[in-house]
Amino acid sequence: LNTLYLDHNNIGPEGTAEIAKVLCTNKTLHTLSINGNNIGPEGAAEIAKMLRTNKTLHTLSINGNNIGP
Repeated sequence: LNTLYLDHNNIGPEGTAEIAKVLCTNKTLHTLSINGNNIGPEGAAEIAKMLRTNKTLHTLSINGNNIGP
């Protein structure tokens, strides 16, 4: 699996935290799109933590997630 599109699935911050946890050890996923999932600032923080360790993900799309002003 190289690309995962989960746009508009109402994942929320809790679901985003679970996705981020798995992606910390990801070795194959290059593209993740989670647009319009209402991840909020909490979910965005989990994604940011994941990006510190994930060296495989090249493209991340998180538009329309009520992250900030």
